[in-house]
Amino acid sequence: MQYNRKIAIFLFVAITFTFVSFVYRSARPVPGTRPGNTFPVKSLTGANGERFDLRDYSGKLLLVEFWNAANAQFRFDQPAMSKIAERFGHTAFVNGQGFEIISVSTDPSQAVFEEVKNNLTNKALVMRIAENEHDKIDPVLESENHATNFLLDGNGKVIARGVSLDQLERELLKLEVR
Repeated sequence: MQYNRKIAIFLFVAITFTFVSFVYRSARPVPGTRPGNTFPVKSLTGANGERFDLRDYSGKLLLVEFWNAANAQFRFDQPAMSKIAERFGHTAFVNGQGFEIISVSTDPSQAVFEEVKNNLTNKALVMRIAENEHDKIDPVLESENHATNFLLDGNGKVIARGVSLDQLERELLKLEVR
């Protein structure tokens, strides 16, 4: 009888500990680039000293796009992207109010950046990343050409990665409060 009681107490403690550990682990935000993860890049400094701080956009849906001169699709999509930014700029979403686009060039050429920058409209921020910041974004981008985007909710969690124009619009419509 005494032996069964000790086993029961041990099992109770072990199950309680396992449950509490699981709840604690799942409650913490996990940094990463997959949907549901907290976006790992909290701030960046541009080549001209401009700053991107994710906290400045708290409460808004945000598309953070990383691009370079070799990414022709990025340039091609910009007029339609500007229309999406204008259309959803003040929209109420399930987890955020408003939508903005942050455009980050990973291209080393200032001349190319300036040429492209002049054609980017409806962006909250357009910046060329400083050379010493590449170590922050290289693991995040996981790509040879440094061109992708991340749709983030109002809490900085990744909703989607590498979204096309159609996917972006579908995601925003799905998240829109009606």
